Amino acid sequence: MMPKIDTIHMRIEPELKAGADAVLSRLGLSTAEAITVFLNQVLLTGGLPFEVKLPAQDAMSGEHRRYILEKLKEAEDYAARPDAKWYNWAEFRENIREKHGL
Repeated sequence: MMPKIDTIHMRIEPELKAGADAVLSRLGLSTAEAITVFLNQVLLTGGLPFEVKLPAQDAMSGEHRRYILEKLKEAEDYAARPDAKWYNWAEFRENIREKHGL
């Protein structure tokens, strides 16, 4: 095994790093170890070790997703009112969440 003497310096969003660190920690890996695994997979596969593609045409944008969640919250607030006319609200909400991956 060759000595580790090269370094990689990156600037990334703090939230991204914190989230990734939390997941990697649960897997028993440090960020450096995960990057080493990734680079080894690049060598083994001769490219990226996962598919890179644009989202499907029916995938929601972040803005659309926020809009749907906002409307869902408005509907939940309405359903909580005593004069609400919702029938089977739980099923409706679950259908919306499943349909839009929320």
